[in-house]
Amino acid sequence: MNSIEIKKLLTNREIKSVIDLLKEDPSNGPSVFAAVLLLAEETKTKYKEKNISDKIFNNTMADITVWAENYRRKTGNCGIDELGWIMNHLNLELFALGRLQFRPSTFYIDNNWKKLSEFPLKAGENILEVHISQNEPLLASECNISFKHAPVFFKNHFNYDFSYFTCHSWLLSPVLKEILPEDSNIIRFQNRFKIIAIDPHDKQAEERIFDKQFGSNTKSSLAIKVRDLANKGITVGSGIGIIKKEDIL
Repeated sequence: MNSIEIKKLLTNREIKSVIDLLKEDPSNGPSVFAAVLLLAEETKTKYKEKNISDKIFNNTMADITVWAENYRRKTGNCGIDELGWIMNHLNLELFALGRLQFRPSTFYIDNNWKKLSEFPLKAGENILEVHISQNEPLLASECNISFKHAPVFFKNHFNYDFSYFTCHSWLLSPVLKEILPEDSNIIRFQNRFKIIAIDPHDKQAEERIFDKQFGSNTKSSLAIKVRDLANKGITVGSGIGIIKKEDIL
């Protein structure tokens, strides 16, 4: 299947069909990657219509390269299989505003989570999800800029309003406070949030730290500490955190 045909499938949100195509025959990888780049060109036109800067476009689309490199490390082939995630970028549903990525969504939580406090949000309420792009230091100064930029950006370009930022990540696991120093970038990031729920069984941390596709350093101090926890039967897990928008502005 050529890149034009694959692009049509992605445009019609037949994402699973494309992923299955890639699994069945990895030689389709270059065509899948080319289809994503073709869609990115169309997305650039939509950015211009919304008067969104080339800088934000370039920063957002840089994630395509990140996930293509992850796929190469994982399989040894050209391609990209995180298509459900990347379509957020291509459909103007997620933006990299400096160090952090943001996605408008609505609040929900499933039964996997252990509730730590009463939720100030109602199911279905507008939120702005916070996502952390891979491979860059999580510097507090850069995060400050991203958080302050986000509400203004979404109000100006999409007339979108919300009361809370939310983040679901292994970086918000309370377990990390037991193994990392208070002045680490991860703990400083975590301390921005009120952690409202945890999933102690989530394996996201172990995947990110040890899976070769993420180019992780398994000899880092964090990897060693997480491995020691695993030897004791302890999983890092993950957390859901919230920040009031008014506390940012």
